[in-house]
Amino acid sequence: MLKNSGNIKTSQKRSNLNEKGVPKGIVRSQYGEGGTELGVQRTSFSEVSRICLVGGGTGGHIMPILSLVAHLPISRESFFWLGGNASMEETKAQEANIRFIPITTYKLTSTKSLGVLLYPFKLLQGVLDARKILKQEQPKLVFSKGGPGSVAVGVAAWTLNIPLYIHESDTVPGFSNKVLGHFATQIFLGFEEAQKWFPKNKTTVVGQILHPDFFAKNPVGNINWKTEKKHIFVSCGSQGSRKIFQTLLEQKKNFPDTEWIISLGTLNGNLRDKFEQWENTQIFDWIPQSDIPHILDDTDIAITRASATTLAELATRPIHLIIIPLAISAGNHQLYNAKAYEKMGNTMILEQDLEKVNLGEIIFSNHPKKISYMDEKILPLLKIFQK
Repeated sequence: MLKNSGNIKTSQKRSNLNEKGVPKGIVRSQYGEGGTELGVQRTSFSEVSRICLVGGGTGGHIMPILSLVAHLPISRESFFWLGGNASMEETKAQEANIRFIPITTYKLTSTKSLGVLLYPFKLLQGVLDARKILKQEQPKLVFSKGGPGSVAVGVAAWTLNIPLYIHESDTVPGFSNKVLGHFATQIFLGFEEAQKWFPKNKTTVVGQILHPDFFAKNPVGNINWKTEKKHIFVSCGSQGSRKIFQTLLEQKKNFPDTEWIISLGTLNGNLRDKFEQWENTQIFDWIPQSDIPHILDDTDIAITRASATTLAELATRPIHLIIIPLAISAGNHQLYNAKAYEKMGNTMILEQDLEKVNLGEIIFSNHPKKISYMDEKILPLLKIFQK
């Protein structure tokens, strides 16, 4: 097992951990992939029947499904995943050894585009595709994370009286989940703020669906902090994040005695040479999720966008978050996600205000060491797979 650098800092941060080394109020995975310690009984394939998964288009729809499967002590053979042909979800499902069945999908990017005229026809074809598959597979339930194809599958499940469960990560739901809320048996939410969008008698707030690795003691990773300086982790993705990285470069003099791990994103590769001139800095185009829990164990400050899952992952450790929401996010949901975490004591900066803010002052301020993501509320969601 790889050891964390900075034993003194680690011992300080673990004052908020229980005797197992897990954040207080959170239970960790005992079984690794394919099962958790959350009180969900181990169940064989013959006892479970099939489970239909749907969600795609972006990592925000796909990765929580993979995390959910990792929590469940159920054979991978029990699951099948419906989504677009040659899509990201197809690739990820196959990598996870989950059977994938393509259906007709259509991403409605804007209700103001001519593409909206095609949507009803694509939706109808998707419903027919999904009905045929669901009648053949006869799943005990459908679990949806939203995205292209999810409305078709959800409506098809409803017409066949198959229980439909959905999870909405954000404070402001996307189009698919707003529609599916009318058909869903139960709606699981990442934020209390999202309740106003759905029938309240159907909603249960469970937080985000995080991989069990984020709750493991001394998680293994291949990326290590190398000094006892203040540790700053930057993960803002590629989309529209160039201004953030340029601001960091412009303010370099404000960050003495710091060490950085930066996930630059594939679209910002032309800035790599400039960051490589920094001392005590490791630059990556992309960091695998399996390495992140290990990095977070000894992180002091994280600079991030406001993806609901990313915020929750960071909040499993006593890290102060500098959150810069993506202004062009659908429904401006990242702004409202960021505001929810700002109420927990973190820092939110609007992108248009970046040039006015001294990031060094925020980084070196005394922030309370606390874990925002204290309660593991996901148990009600996991229990639907035992009904």
